[in-house]
Amino acid sequence: RFDSAFCSQTHSMSPFRQMTSAPDMMRFFSSDSVFPVLIDNPAPPGYTEETHIREVSIMNQLSQMLLALLRAGIRDSAPEALPELPPDRWQELLSLARAHKVLPLIFEPALPLLRDADPALAASVKGQVRQQVIAQTLRTGEFLELYRALEAEGAAPVVVKGIVCRSLYPRPDHRPSADEDLWISPEQLPLCHAVMTRLGMTGMVSLDRLWTVKS
Repeated sequence: RFDSAFCSQTHSMSPFRQMTSAPDMMRFFSSDSVFPVLIDNPAPPGYTEETHIREVSIMNQLSQMLLALLRAGIRDSAPEALPELPPDRWQELLSLARAHKVLPLIFEPALPLLRDADPALAASVKGQVRQQVIAQTLRTGEFLELYRALEAEGAAPVVVKGIVCRSLYPRPDHRPSADEDLWISPEQLPLCHAVMTRLGMTGMVSLDRLWTVKS
């Protein structure tokens, strides 16, 4: 879940703010996230407080830019004035979007800026976004097929979050969802279980176990 307060707090890097001299911990970035990872190792040569302050400033800039792109993506509008970023900073911004699972949401408003900064990177990210959107479209279709099958048998499960919330976005399938949530009344549980089983689904626990939990 993307949370602007969390984003701001995370990139304030509060563990570093308590340090009064050159950090005694190294700061690394993982391959799929730009969040700081602190490990017990000496700081690399030349890593000073000035270096730390500069990197904190860059991270705050990236988080604010991500929020601006998200606002534009959600509103289906052009982004507000944004600073130019060199290609390496775009990589970090895109990694931040991947960490929050919002890369497709920011892609459209970010594309003109990204294409100017690094056309090859823009083309690569476009392919990634296309794959994610196609995968989400297929998942959405499978869910709708399941729901229609349940309705056809007289079941009336309640859809919770997921596809309902995505319908509020200008491009619903640009908001990825790993699963869909249904609330099923206890009385309709056996019927829904039978329909899902017929469609090839398997439960993590048996129906008997579900009834035991319900009781």
